[in-house]
Amino acid sequence: MAGTILSLARIPELGRARATALEQAGFQVTTVTNGLEAVLHLLHEHYDLVLLGHAVGHQEDEPVARIASGSQVKVLSFARPLGCAEHFDVAAGPDAFLRRVAQLVGGSNPN
Repeated sequence: MAGTILSLARIPELGRARATALEQAGFQVTTVTNGLEAVLHLLHEHYDLVLLGHAVGHQEDEPVARIASGSQVKVLSFARPLGCAEHFDVAAGPDAFLRRVAQLVGGSNPN
């Protein structure tokens, strides 16, 4: 397995699409729809990367990003740059996204 990813996606359709692409690339993905769920997963499970989706609000993404980074988990944000998270511009496309995820979880591109 290429790595474990916690994906916070407020829009279920986007979360499913993101998870499908990542799973096809060899990643294990857990998708949650709110910040509380994300925090609970981070407290009880190990993840290599946390993804903060487009529609995640400031009140949810900052605490999740801080908890993840405090646990040495890398964070990638689609919505906006955060102090403790890397920002990814979705205009770069899906291939660039999968390459960046693979780099962040410490491996090469899984395909």
